[in-house]
Amino acid sequence: MIRDQIQRAVDDGIWPAAQFAVARHGEILAFESFGDARDTDRFCLFSATKPVVASLLWQLIGEDLIGLDTRVAELWPEFGAHGKDVITLEQVLLHTCGFPGAAIDLDAIASREQRAAQMAAWRLEWQPGTRYMYHATSAHWVLAEVIHRVTGQDYRQALRARILDPLGLDRLELGVPIDRQADLKLVTTTGTRSMEVLEALFGQPVDVAVLDADSERTSAIANDPRLRAVGVPGAFGHGGAGGQSAWADPETGLSFCLLVSGMDRDVLGDHERHTAIESQAARWA
Repeated sequence: MIRDQIQRAVDDGIWPAAQFAVARHGEILAFESFGDARDTDRFCLFSATKPVVASLLWQLIGEDLIGLDTRVAELWPEFGAHGKDVITLEQVLLHTCGFPGAAIDLDAIASREQRAAQMAAWRLEWQPGTRYMYHATSAHWVLAEVIHRVTGQDYRQALRARILDPLGLDRLELGVPIDRQADLKLVTTTGTRSMEVLEALFGQPVDVAVLDADSERTSAIANDPRLRAVGVPGAFGHGGAGGQSAWADPETGLSFCLLVSGMDRDVLGDHERHTAIESQAARWA
């Protein structure tokens, strides 16, 4: 049972709070909160918000305002510095644009001008379109700036007007103001780091201190298929750091969402836990 496996993770201290929901064709079949979560609480989604941003890009593509082959530098000339002028929107959406390790300084995130300046200064790690690697901290900031330049609105305002409000998603926010954070669950790290999967990846004992400083190896871990959230064949969705998972299956109309407040250091155990839970969810079909 889904609830038994979630309750076990809560009892073991891995997930201090959790919620799950299963729906079919828009009708809620099951919904429950666990641990210190109330039904009205909200959770941080992290990377699981990337499909939400991408949905707005697809809307703009459908309106012929941009295309998959549109180069980012056509909309934003400064971005083309350091060989980035060839990067297309399709490559940004597919995480093949060539700067997976890039990031924006925390003190610059709140300023559109500072974000844009830092992104323009990014340099390529490899030629765009030649390989895939998850651009966790970079690609969707580029899309946020593209959205602003195409719509004339801050990406959050555009998402609210074009996607979130029409769908009635009034409690989903990208960037939650401090005065609206009272119902957000605090994310904490839990568990013990799994060395088994690290040593399996590299074929030798791993020095964690060295690993944490090695961006190439860290990226390899992030992209290893054994560590990705598992849905069902034909379904689409996206996971997020901290154990969030959401997917939908167009063929059956089934959708599933799991939200947790514990970021398990044991990445292998977390993967196996999610596999078991999502396999149970798939049986609702």
